[in-house]
Amino acid sequence: MDQTVPATVDDTTTDAGAVGAGTVETVSLTAIERLADKVSALVELLDATRRELAEARQENAQLKQDLDNQGATAQHDREELQTLRAERAQLQTRVAAMLDQLEAIEL
Repeated sequence: MDQTVPATVDDTTTDAGAVGAGTVETVSLTAIERLADKVSALVELLDATRRELAEARQENAQLKQDLDNQGATAQHDREELQTLRAERAQLQTRVAAMLDQLEAIEL
């Protein structure tokens, strides 16, 4: 059973039009309860959205850290590769010189 509560509205307007000074409207408790339920649902949705945002920010920070670490590792790997290539070139030069010396001895 719907209960109604008188609500006094003074010199305001509503969606239905103008309300005169001192006019009393009745508001159903069911309507108020539905509104309260909707507000509660919105508050829960807002809380859930805030939690998701915090989780997303944390994940974003972790991914950024991982990316930075991978970038540093990649830079280190590039430097090591350059060093290894330089060493290989030196070894090739030395081996070529040794082969030349061996050929000179065999003649």
